[in-house]
Amino acid sequence: MNPHRAVIEAGPATIRRLCCGTGVVADDETAEVVGAALDAIDDRVALVGERPVAVASLWSDALRSAACALGRGMVVVHPSWWSPPRVTVVSSAAATVSGDVLVRTRSWLLTRDADAETDATVVVEITDGMVVVGGTRGVAIPRRRPPHPVADEVVAVLAGMPADRVLIDAPAPGAATIAASIADAARANGRTVVRVDDARLAR
Repeated sequence: MNPHRAVIEAGPATIRRLCCGTGVVADDETAEVVGAALDAIDDRVALVGERPVAVASLWSDALRSAACALGRGMVVVHPSWWSPPRVTVVSSAAATVSGDVLVRTRSWLLTRDADAETDATVVVEITDGMVVVGGTRGVAIPRRRPPHPVADEVVAVLAGMPADRVLIDAPAPGAATIAASIADAARANGRTVVRVDDARLAR
């Protein structure tokens, strides 16, 4: 395997390597560190095994566990809707693992494949509490039940965007139903829809 820049998914649901085979959490201890890092990203200290640990240290350990041994630097991919303080936590931790780090949004990763022209594609990211349309400068729509009104709101936002292709990224647990509703509504309005799964994200 040739040396390369490792690609690491950092949030919202996990921290793992996407290159050279999708990385998996190796053991319970690593899983606990990853979970604590994600849960406490907005805090300075977290409890792990009933002891306080600096969140910055958790993130460094979590990213290190996902790094590729043959990697030359890393690309760390985070949710497009994460706040600047969260991105700073991730980028600072990544800098402790590698001296060559690029930090990018999920929407950047999803739109960089050969058949996804950036200007003609809009990314819809489904999170636990909201649906974000359009990446870092997009529109956030709160998730409510049932999913159909949310899908209608998403399509209304898409109507104001000059894109004919929609990538639906649904990493949040339980997002399949609302993703399907959004896909159906977008197709009904003449958009080409691509649902993103783990295999596509890791390509």
